[in-house]
Amino acid sequence: MRVGVLSPGKLHSGLSSRAAQWRAGFGLYGYRGWTVAAVAAALALVVVGILSAMIENPLFGRQTAVRVQDNVIWITTGLLMGLVGGSFVVKGAG
Repeated sequence: MRVGVLSPGKLHSGLSSRAAQWRAGFGLYGYRGWTVAAVAAALALVVVGILSAMIENPLFGRQTAVRVQDNVIWITTGLLMGLVGGSFVVKGAG
């Protein structure tokens, strides 16, 4: 089995093509898509935070303290919900 070695030129072209792919992917949403994604993420964070009592409120109470992993899951959920919301305003290829 032969292991290939990347030359600096190949490594640079691989990184630049990967950066171009990321740029193209983020560019699909456009200004309107990212705006909707940010609003949807904020709304999801507030709704989930209130319903799970991560945000203090008079309606719901927690029996256990909020842990670090609870915050990570809460924020990840909000970000993913924002991306889903933003995907509804992305223009199709056709």
